[in-house]
Amino acid sequence: MACLEEINRIDGMRLLISEVHEKKASLPALRESLREWWKEKVGTTTDTPDAVVAYALV
Repeated sequence: MACLEEINRIDGMRLLISEVHEKKASLPALRESLREWWKEKVGTTTDTPDAVVAYALV
C-alpha cells in the first residue's frame, strides 16, 4: 500500500509540473491556488499537523 501511495505522489507531481509548464505559470502560484482549494474543501490549512487525509481503493 505504501508503494502505491508513493507512486501516486510521484505521478501527481509529474502532472502538476506538466500543468505549470503548459500554462506557463509559476509553481508557487499553483501551490497557493491548491492551498486555497484545500482550505475551501477540507476547511483546514495543509500545514496543520492533525489534519486527516484518507485514501480508499474501490
